[in-house]
Amino acid sequence: MPKDDDAERVANSASSLYRYSGVGLTFAVSILLFAGLGWWLDERLGTSPWLLLVGVFTGFPLALYSLVRKFAPRPPASQGPASPEDRSSRRPPPSQR
Repeated sequence: MPKDDDAERVANSASSLYRYSGVGLTFAVSILLFAGLGWWLDERLGTSPWLLLVGVFTGFPLALYSLVRKFAPRPPASQGPASPEDRSSRRPPPSQR
C-alpha cells in the first residue's frame, strides 16, 4: 500500500529530524554552558577574559567528543562464545603447536 510507505517515510524523516536537531542543540548548549560559566567566574574573580576562553576551549572539545560518540560506528555486539566450527578454524597458540 502506497499510503503505508508514505507514512513510514514521514515517520523516519521526523525521527531523523529530532535526532539531528538534538545533537545540534547538545553541541551548542555544551559550548554556551562552559562559556557562560567562564564569563560568570571572570566577573566574580576579575580575570576577564581568561576564564571565558578556558570555558570555550573546554566546552568545544567536550561538545565535539559528544558529537563523535553519537555518530561513530559501533562494533557489533558480541554473540557469546564462539561456535565449535569457529574454534576449529583458528590456529592454536604457539605453545600447543
